[in-house]
Amino acid sequence: MSSVATDAMAVAMVLLVNEHESQYLFAATILTGMLLVLLGVLKIARFMKFIHR
Repeated sequence: MSSVATDAMAVAMVLLVNEHESQYLFAATILTGMLLVLLGVLKIARFMKFIHR
């Protein structure tokens, strides 16, 4: 089972590799991870509302 964010990231990665080779894939993966860590440190999740149904 995967989330919508995972599916969207998979599509973005395929398009990125098709256009720019794998060097950009590595950079995009690292930058995405850094962004997620930053959002976690800033506790941005408290501003989000989730629909669980």
